[in-house]
Amino acid sequence: MNLLQRLKYWCNSVIFSLFKKEKIKKSSFYPVSSIDGKKNYKRYYRIDENGSILERIFLNISDMNIREEIIFMHFMKNEQKIFIKKKFGFSVISRDQPWDFKIETSKNNKFNLEITSIADNEVLFRNVKSEERFNDLIKEKNVPLRELMKINSYFPDEEISKQIEEYIEKKTPKKHLVDNPYFGTEFPLFISNIPENESSLSMILKDTIDKKNKKNHHDKDDTILVIDNRTLVFEREDFHKASRELKDYLELCPFKEIWFYTGYFSNLDGSDSEFSFIPAKISLKRKKLLAKFIESQSIGDGMIYL
Repeated sequence: MNLLQRLKYWCNSVIFSLFKKEKIKKSSFYPVSSIDGKKNYKRYYRIDENGSILERIFLNISDMNIREEIIFMHFMKNEQKIFIKKKFGFSVISRDQPWDFKIETSKNNKFNLEITSIADNEVLFRNVKSEERFNDLIKEKNVPLRELMKINSYFPDEEISKQIEEYIEKKTPKKHLVDNPYFGTEFPLFISNIPENESSLSMILKDTIDKKNKKNHHDKDDTILVIDNRTLVFEREDFHKASRELKDYLELCPFKEIWFYTGYFSNLDGSDSEFSFIPAKISLKRKKLLAKFIESQSIGDGMIYL
């Protein structure tokens, strides 16, 4: 029985039966709209010590360039819905020079957008990235030998290890395309423990912002920093608490604005999506506009504010 068969057997015989018996609670980071028919999302279940089960939905885009493009489109949709409130045009003047995006709007406003991400800890982040890499691999009929070797190092399988040994014995170049033994299989269920967090969310956020602040880039005061929330255990209230704890630090931070972003699902062009933004640092004027939006309880176009 290979890796996928073992995972499928375990999923059917244990996990699904457990989920049927236990009531699954939704995370505070969870889409309002139904996910039926939606694209590029991933389910995540966390089982706590007391046996309670919490479900989260994540935007499942592993390619960082595509992910940044989606987050950028979601940010602009957020701008239009909350602050501009009417149709407007914009253009991307530059990409990665040095900020992720330099934008000019139809009202001749220019600003930079920089996107970075956070995770609970390095171990958990590496686990998630390896799972994403595996899910990308099973879509390809042929893959470079080195990629098959890398995936097998993450998720060892006896039969595939033998195939790799045969390729090595034949002196097959690592860049050579080989048959993908995972191609056409169902997406597996990944099971792992959650390492204890050594750092609080406040510390994680501060370290992330500091790294961006230390970069020798100009125009930080015209740059909006968007922090992509890829954590698994922190909830909405944890982010509000961290913002309060970092209030003085954030006010002195040179970036024009700082937002926490959580994506749930989206098409690759940013449409048919749902996501949420939490402000960490914005001006008093924009706080008032945001407060009005919250009071209106406006939800539409897949955009929600938490």
